[in-house]
Amino acid sequence: MDSKVDDLKSTTFGENRLYNSAMKNINNILLVTLLLLSLAAQAQTLEGRVVGVADGDTITILDSKNNQYKIRLAGIDAPEKKQPFGNVSKKSLSNLVYGKQVSVDYNKQDRYGRTVGKVVIEGIDANLEQVKRGFAWFYKKYQNEMVLDDRLDYLHAQQQAAQSKVGLWVDHSPIPPWDFRKSKKTVTPAETTAADELPSQPVVSKKAVIVTNDSAKLDSEHCYNLETDHEVLECLK
Repeated sequence: MDSKVDDLKSTTFGENRLYNSAMKNINNILLVTLLLLSLAAQAQTLEGRVVGVADGDTITILDSKNNQYKIRLAGIDAPEKKQPFGNVSKKSLSNLVYGKQVSVDYNKQDRYGRTVGKVVIEGIDANLEQVKRGFAWFYKKYQNEMVLDDRLDYLHAQQQAAQSKVGLWVDHSPIPPWDFRKSKKTVTPAETTAADELPSQPVVSKKAVIVTNDSAKLDSEHCYNLETDHEVLECLK
């Protein structure tokens, strides 16, 4: 009889643990859902024409009332101007949005007074496109401010860009811009030219990054074939 009672108690205890664990998971899911709904509810939208591109993650738009807004693209961080690919990143974003009508979904301003948001042009997420091209990093520091779908899309885009070695990922150890800002390292003009400009002849930088349109010379994983890497070609015009 005692053994049956013990078995019953053990079963009940186990069931209670499963129940408590399940309830905890449900509560966590509800909290995340409420947070995402809250972010979505707070989001506002700006519309305007892009009249300036400061770098690979900052633009200026002009709305229908001629009000200017400086926009910091949310969820990404592009190379600084003095970093390799800083100028190329700027050109990439400029080719994508400059002079065009965009909408900006935003819910905050940063400490510099810039509106932080997702820039959308003709249904394309410009922030995400910069990451896909390898000209910006997914800014994980602020990922909790993003909706889950965007967070996953940006993370996947960066992983794909790194695996494909596009854009800044041709470098074995690219320095994230947030680390660059902290260290305040400088980049020599020679390094900047090799990474950021399209030369008339193949150029080898200190990091052996070869830019060529000759498929016969593609004997290194650091080569760009300008016939197939159309995004790089387009941005380097």
